Amino acid sequence: MPAGPRPKGERQSAGSRAGGPRWGTAGTDGASRVFALLAAAVHIAGWPTESFLHGRPRVRALCTGSTADAPGVRAWRFGVGFHNPFLALGPIAGIVALHLGHETAGRSSAIRIRAFLIVGGIMLFASGPELWRGSLGQAPPPAVAPAAGLL
Repeated sequence: MPAGPRPKGERQSAGSRAGGPRWGTAGTDGASRVFALLAAAVHIAGWPTESFLHGRPRVRALCTGSTADAPGVRAWRFGVGFHNPFLALGPIAGIVALHLGHETAGRSSAIRIRAFLIVGGIMLFASGPELWRGSLGQAPPPAVAPAAGLL
């Protein structure tokens, strides 16, 4: 494509931008993307675990450290489990937006979802220290992601 202005209304594709996709900007390097995707993977795995498999003693032991059943929270846990795949979409959408050259949207998505996951992990631990396993899966990966981009 020749240099110069494009006709009005014509959009430039991500691959044709000078330098290609913007993977190398601060905080979006490989290490930070790995931790962002790790946070997404934890939440994708958490969805069936909380929503469908929590009735199994081994799963309850993994989540809470106890095999004791709590019938009163089954409906609550089923519904709460469904927030996980939507949380997982945040880091994925941010990475895709950054890759496509939409830096503001990508960074905004990444910052918002990272803050949500970190505070959510802290509150999970604060609500019941026996839930430390879930807190450990939720808060550290998004907290490490921006720091990994500085290495």
